[in-house]
Amino acid sequence: MEEKDSGNPIKRPQLFDQSPIDIIDSWQQDLVDNYEGVSAIIDKSETQAHVELQEMASTNMEGHEKLIDGFFYGILTQEDKASLVRITFLVLLQSLFCK
Repeated sequence: MEEKDSGNPIKRPQLFDQSPIDIIDSWQQDLVDNYEGVSAIIDKSETQAHVELQEMASTNMEGHEKLIDGFFYGILTQEDKASLVRITFLVLLQSLFCK
């Protein structure tokens, strides 16, 4: 785990395994943050998670982008949760496009 100048720890992204001397790319950190947001929603009850994910996806394009980035990052880097993330993502897509 590395630290920013302010002393706040940041999690090291897993998508690109960089050596410790490389700086953490801001895009990678955004992916980590988006995944953590999606993961927090998925861990709620099924109904509440579905409502929150639908709101996030349909409110504006920024929310939609964060949602998609978070899902894909989770599928690519979190082996233990990849199937749950993938299933939740597919259910959400089905409910958005089959109205």
